[in-house]
Amino acid sequence: MWPQFPVPQTGKTNWQVFYARQSVTTTNSWQSYTVPFGASMIYMFMLASGGGGGKGAGGAATVASGGGGAGGHTRLLIPAMFLPKTIYIRPGNGGAGATTSAAGTAGTQSYISVQPSTTTSNVIMTQAGGGGGGGAATNTAGGAGAISAGTTAPFSGLGMYVSIAGQAGTAGGAAANGSGTVVNFGGAGVIASGGSGGGNGTGSGGAINGGGFMPSINGGSGTVGGVGLTGFGFNKLIQLCLQTNTFPPLLFSGGSGGGGHSTGAAGAAGRGSYGCGGGGGGNSSAGGGTAGNGGNGGDGLVVIGAF
Repeated sequence: MWPQFPVPQTGKTNWQVFYARQSVTTTNSWQSYTVPFGASMIYMFMLASGGGGGKGAGGAATVASGGGGAGGHTRLLIPAMFLPKTIYIRPGNGGAGATTSAAGTAGTQSYISVQPSTTTSNVIMTQAGGGGGGGAATNTAGGAGAISAGTTAPFSGLGMYVSIAGQAGTAGGAAANGSGTVVNFGGAGVIASGGSGGGNGTGSGGAINGGGFMPSINGGSGTVGGVGLTGFGFNKLIQLCLQTNTFPPLLFSGGSGGGGHSTGAAGAAGRGSYGCGGGGGGNSSAGGGTAGNGGNGGDGLVVIGAF
């Protein structure tokens, strides 16, 4: 029995939340949804996965790694009569943060389809994950997850369809003893943020500025290799929020960047929450010092309501 979420003047809406299952391929880990008997309209919300943060080269490096980008979100309101009785959902997995001197991994593509298939003719909705943050000797930010064009989802033309790009991560410290760049939540008009870049040497990891929408998150301290922090809303019980009308049910942030170290091991970055980018690892300004690992990007998710 699904939890009931009251909606004014429309009776009750059945809500169901689908989380990513741990597979980086798109050929398995599909989940099914059965349209409830008597439903007239179906609302679908897809939050795409975030990219992982990068890890630097260490050893007197002059730059630190970039944070991963956030996935965008896509929504569709469609009459139930235009859908088959059962549809299939495959939320994308978040990209892995780098654990060697390399860029982070992009988030896996998310899908809702009429069959457990990514073939375009079956797709109701799809969106790419955010890009991985730069690593090794680069400090570049991971790119934002792109808008999902209607041409990639032919069934979207049967309803009201909107797709919004994600938010890019931010760059790591660009010079010796440089700090990671701050992420400003809300700047891209989406509910998820990119991850912030790491710091180098005495530089701190980039923070996540909540902008009054959510608590701000500090980056890892510089000089001593402080670790970045996990993003806001990580592992939030979204189904419970919908059931109890808790506001806001969907609001998440990326992981903050790891702090630099002036003599030894720099700090690891924080993990991104749902759909958000992982932070970029910190880097050491001293010969023989090591870089911190990048933070994992957050998994995507899908919310479906029927009324």
